[in-house]
Amino acid sequence: MSRNNAQNVPVDETARNKLAALGLSYRAVAEDELADYLRAKHRGFLGPEPTD
Repeated sequence: MSRNNAQNVPVDETARNKLAALGLSYRAVAEDELADYLRAKHRGFLGPEPTD
């Protein structure tokens, strides 16, 4: 059984448009942004930076 590669799945245009109306973006995370994304996800996006 094969798995879908998330990079090949198109972003939902309805969701993208609704978020864009709020000044937000809905897109796949680029490989060079992955470390920043994972750090933000780990801290809960609005939490403080980890100290360890």
